Amino acid sequence: MYELQIDDERLEDVVRTIREAGNRVATVKENVDSERKTDGSIVTEADREAENIIREDLKNSYAYPVLGEESGGNIDESDTYWVVDPIDGTRNFSNYQPLYGTSISLIEDGEPYLGVFYMPELDYIFYAVDGEGAYRNEEQIQVSSGVSTDEAYYCISGIGRTEIHSDVSQLNRWVQQLGCAIMGESWVASGWCDIGVFGALGPWDIATGVVLVREAGGTAKCILSDNSTNWDDMMNGKVLLGDEKLVNEFLEEIPATAFNSIEEASYKW
Repeated sequence: MYELQIDDERLEDVVRTIREAGNRVATVKENVDSERKTDGSIVTEADREAENIIREDLKNSYAYPVLGEESGGNIDESDTYWVVDPIDGTRNFSNYQPLYGTSISLIEDGEPYLGVFYMPELDYIFYAVDGEGAYRNEEQIQVSSGVSTDEAYYCISGIGRTEIHSDVSQLNRWVQQLGCAIMGESWVASGWCDIGVFGALGPWDIATGVVLVREAGGTAKCILSDNSTNWDDMMNGKVLLGDEKLVNEFLEEIPATAFNSIEEASYKW
């Protein structure tokens, strides 16, 4: 495996940890049973094992609290904390697809500062640090630009995605659900998709994508809250990601039914 040239100590630690957890997930993939959580989503023992690996590594090196998809966490008294998704795309994973990954992000002073997403079977690692650009492996990435809403390639995810997909298709037929939200966000940061439309996600599904897209020259806006760019507003996962001009045009043209689907979508965490 190639070595990334990383000068940020925390990013270096996260890359080492995420590779350990992600590679462990990949090795047990064929022998893991899945079950349904109370919200209807899928969880496997690999999710829990990977999150435990990450929590232990981060706890040994940093005093920041951890907010994880599987084990939660108390962040009420801290504006600097880790956000962890041990397997994003668990349904893909449990169906033996390679389209899943592990995500770790750092919220610092109340805003996403660092984000890493690792896809072990594709050997893709997406990473970004505030002010330092966004990368896929060793290549710097950038959001697409100069695309209109009727030409754009849309990525849809989150609760309410089926209704949103149908409604956004009124604008454009190039609408895709990938089954892995952070992969879709990474695709947007890479310019492989033009805009991400997310109905309702957990903070672990969106934090890394916010850093990646911002550092790739794009923007992240909460679809509600007057299109806020503040993390506290975006934690509800009702977020648009992409080139700012395209995002603003979509906000002007979004079908009322799609907006209602996003507004009504609810993720309990």
